[in-house]
Amino acid sequence: MNSLKIKIKIGSVLNRIPYTIVPFIGGVYNKAYQDILRFEKLPIAEKKVCVYERVFAMVKYAFEKIPFYQDYYRERGFQLSDLKSFDDIEKIPIINKSMLLAVPIEQRSAMLKGMFMANTGGSSGHPLSFYKTKDLKVKEMAYFHYMWSTLGYRKSDVRLHFVGRSHLNGKLSYNIIENSIHADVYTPFGKILSQLAELGCKIKFLHAYPSVLYEFALYCDSHADEYKASGLNKTLKGAFLKSEYPHPMFREKIEKVFGIKTFSHYGHTEVCALAGELHDALKYDVLQSYGYVAPRKVDGEQHLVTTTYDNFASPLIQYDTEDSVSECTFDDGLLAAFQMSGGRSGEYIVDKAGKKLSLTGVIFGNHHKLFDYCSQMQIAQSEQGKAIVYYVPKQELSEGFEPGDYFETNNIEIDFKFRKIDEPIKTKIGKVLLKVEEQ
Repeated sequence: MNSLKIKIKIGSVLNRIPYTIVPFIGGVYNKAYQDILRFEKLPIAEKKVCVYERVFAMVKYAFEKIPFYQDYYRERGFQLSDLKSFDDIEKIPIINKSMLLAVPIEQRSAMLKGMFMANTGGSSGHPLSFYKTKDLKVKEMAYFHYMWSTLGYRKSDVRLHFVGRSHLNGKLSYNIIENSIHADVYTPFGKILSQLAELGCKIKFLHAYPSVLYEFALYCDSHADEYKASGLNKTLKGAFLKSEYPHPMFREKIEKVFGIKTFSHYGHTEVCALAGELHDALKYDVLQSYGYVAPRKVDGEQHLVTTTYDNFASPLIQYDTEDSVSECTFDDGLLAAFQMSGGRSGEYIVDKAGKKLSLTGVIFGNHHKLFDYCSQMQIAQSEQGKAIVYYVPKQELSEGFEPGDYFETNNIEIDFKFRKIDEPIKTKIGKVLLKVEEQ
């Protein structure tokens, strides 16, 4: 028996042990899980008091410890005494990524024991670095376990997690804390399936960016023998879609090929917001016990604005995520659920008149016949009113094939050019974005 198989067997047994008795993890994990259950049972009036008290505590901390907030709040004329109730939270001045990037990380952080550096928004080309503490990773794990349980997940269930880590060198690895097998997104799918066949372990859930699982589904669909030999066809129960908007075309293919349900969530990196499809697809139910989340009008659009409760290393308070949302539902003023407005921030191009066009609508909303011939489309724009469509053919195309004949451009004031590529353009961490840099 190979060493990886032994590690997985040991890990599966250890992950049956309740976290409440696991050293260094149990206390934080159990508190976080119980916080969810306790908060969800509270009457709405008490929920709002709880939110207010946690936001107030973080603002007070920022006034006392964080130079960036001390200067910013003074400039905006905001004082702690302005914050008297839940309804006053909207008085707190909003911050955004550009503001934070303009000051050194030391000015917006407090040096705490055990903290480490993280970042968000790297796919946009302007990553924001900040500090987190290790206990926040344990809290996050408790919240994910709570959400994933909607698909029947138990922490003793092994996941196949696609990650963007080249140091794996094409080999599968195992994380005992997460109880997940890690596969590098840049490793050929055939090689991953053959390694799974050798392991012979029961993988119950997939975990990856929707775009990666979509490509994996396409491969498994066209390589049925390799897929069956891996054993996945007999054990899979669901898939967790992370960190990307789950475009319906991707999702439908994943669910059809693997015969499973999928679960998508929003947030978590900045330790401010967490929401998931606890009841309906594409309707994200907000876990307000994780961090405070509310929609705010910013430059004519409705953005999610979030506040951390627990990250005292680099607190983000009334942070504009720049993600547009719609179909918001409230419980006496407290955001209960929302829908993403067709993707994440930055996924748009500009037509000849300067109008922003969502790439979700441009690519997926027009029912392009080009999708009959290709598996992926991505768009680059370096000049207003002009764009390049990169497409990945499903098979060999006939000589003289004109992709523009199969791409619907009615009512779109943009001149498109088309370029064939062998595989989708990925970021360093394996994301397949709709908007890419010109190649």
